[in-house]
Amino acid sequence: MSEYGKTGGRTGIGATEAHARLIIESYRRLLGQDLIDTTLADAQSEAAGYEEALFNAPIVVLSHGTEEDPILNYGNAAALALWNGTGLRSPRRRPG
Repeated sequence: MSEYGKTGGRTGIGATEAHARLIIESYRRLLGQDLIDTTLADAQSEAAGYEEALFNAPIVVLSHGTEEDPILNYGNAAALALWNGTGLRSPRRRPG
């Protein structure tokens, strides 16, 4: 399946095993500790391990791209619940 494909019933760039693995491994490399417990994810199949574990983690996880004005490209269930429950909005940008 494409990195930009559909997995686990969710769609978008962040809803992939590869993106979830990148978030988890980057956190470990940069901060020297685990973002989430990956014991179960490591034991599961490649198709649903890290992506499911990260999406269902009890902490808020967001990621963004590397653009000059970064764009959010992932939010797990806890982040989406917070975002929807508080009326948070992304900033409006003026052209130019």
